[in-house]
Amino acid sequence: MYWLRVVVISFEFLIVIISVFLINIYGEMLNPLIKEIQINDEVLKWLMLLPAGLLGWSFVQTQSLLFPDGEFAKILHMWPSYSKLKIHCVVGLIYAVLFLIIGLFPLFIKDSLNTAAGFIMLFCGVAGESVVALNIYSAQISVKEIAMRAGS
Repeated sequence: MYWLRVVVISFEFLIVIISVFLINIYGEMLNPLIKEIQINDEVLKWLMLLPAGLLGWSFVQTQSLLFPDGEFAKILHMWPSYSKLKIHCVVGLIYAVLFLIIGLFPLFIKDSLNTAAGFIMLFCGVAGESVVALNIYSAQISVKEIAMRAGS
């Protein structure tokens, strides 16, 4: 039950819902506007790689978050809320993979970035990966605070 709560009550889920809403409700209205925006193709290609880079960073940082070096690893794994931390990390990584797929999907469909759906999917991928990375960074800060308190 806690898994479901973590999946549904999150900023990541909100980004997915808003993206689906924008595509379904405003997609056709935004198409002419998106076609008029001329963004450099090189910038778009690099922007599409941002979710992949953030995914890699998220995996590395989550591993170091859940399995820190030193004596603190034992303290962390004995912590009563460690299982909740692990659930949050796993759900975050699942969202990160989902956002990578969503963000890269327009790359494989010809001229999809010239449509509102493709542009919104790219934005969803970048925004979602950014939120996942920010949450992992925030968790790292919290765990370091716990380590400092446990050490004193």
